[in-house]
Amino acid sequence: MNIQPSEFLKPSFVVLCAWLFAESARKPDMPATTFSLLLLLGVVGALVLQPDFGQTMLIALVWGALFFIAGMRLIWVAGLGGAAALGLVAAYATIPHVARRIKRFLDPASGDTFQVDTAVESFFRGGWFGQGPGEGTVKRILPDSHADFVFAVAAEEFGIVLCLVLVFLFAFIVLRALGKAMRNDDPFSRFSIAGLAILFGAQSAINMAVNLALIPAKGMTLPFISYGGSSMISLAYGMGMLLAFTRDRPRTALLQPPLPYPGTVGPGTAGVPPALYPRPLAAEGRVGEERAGRPRSQSAVRAAGSAL
Repeated sequence: MNIQPSEFLKPSFVVLCAWLFAESARKPDMPATTFSLLLLLGVVGALVLQPDFGQTMLIALVWGALFFIAGMRLIWVAGLGGAAALGLVAAYATIPHVARRIKRFLDPASGDTFQVDTAVESFFRGGWFGQGPGEGTVKRILPDSHADFVFAVAAEEFGIVLCLVLVFLFAFIVLRALGKAMRNDDPFSRFSIAGLAILFGAQSAINMAVNLALIPAKGMTLPFISYGGSSMISLAYGMGMLLAFTRDRPRTALLQPPLPYPGTVGPGTAGVPPALYPRPLAAEGRVGEERAGRPRSQSAVRAAGSAL
């Protein structure tokens, strides 16, 4: 049984950074932005040691998007862009695996591009409506056809139409979530929704771009389509949190705490008139009147007013 810890790290990292940015917006004197930057450096350092540069780029992209939504300054934009470019150059110069992938992407003749070429060819074979379920041949010759290149397999068997439907579905989920984030008044919920939506959309876009040979190959799954235990559980965990953050609740339920029942011990019970609590209709002796919709007697109304 293999477990990939970086998959479970992504949604937790997004929610934690969202909390830090929210605290920074509420309390400007709190160095929450510095803490989030230190957290990013720690996570990126752990991912580079694996090495897992695909997840590293995804984490850095989501963190930058959250920082931008939180209102980063232009000096931070320039600084972070320069740091990202410097890190990419350093990875190209020091890590042979990264250098080979970038070279093959820029110059296909410099190395083996069998996977990417076969994936692109599957789109031409499938055409608009595909060759039919189970009739594709790419899945038999393409490594990781069930994970990284499942989008190419779907294109060959079900056609470009299905691929466009998947793109529309992923885009709808991301845009719908971002719209919910814009209408949310709580900074923590707003940043969490936006971060989880960007994480979901960026991972989907990276996988589809790799299948179309638009970016260098990376080991990243297509959400809820690719096979994978750790990835599937992590995505379900992240989308579950997204649904929890976007749940519509009445505003009065968020702002007004519930009244305790009479006789309970705790803060807020002292000074609460018993007349404010609902009483059983049978105890008042007017069950028939209340069911019939008749108002209470004048004596009961005056008793409630005197209690207030």
